[in-house]
Amino acid sequence: MGLALTVLGGSPAWPNPGQAASGYLVESERARVLLDCGSGIASELRAHDPGPLTDIVISHFHADHWFDLVPLHYAYRYGSWSDRPRATLHLPPGGRQVLDRVAAVWDGFTVPDLAGVDG
Repeated sequence: MGLALTVLGGSPAWPNPGQAASGYLVESERARVLLDCGSGIASELRAHDPGPLTDIVISHFHADHWFDLVPLHYAYRYGSWSDRPRATLHLPPGGRQVLDRVAAVWDGFTVPDLAGVDG
């Protein structure tokens, strides 16, 4: 199979109509990696349904690169991905603290629902 790259979204922070923000799916025989998870990427993943992700890599903490971690949390917790193994979440340095602050104010959002590796 080699490597396959699917551009799920490449819209800037001010979204283009009908286009998701940053998100790229990289697939090989052994891994299925989501690189960035900006606004609209969860919907694109539902449309493409690549199968279980092995890893999610967040490159940096601009909103257009990570905001759809929240809908993915709900997909894993309550939605159609609830029976899938959790992807390992790779965050930039300090990323865990950012998500912990978000989780503190977002009722029901818990970082452990996506097992994480920080920087």
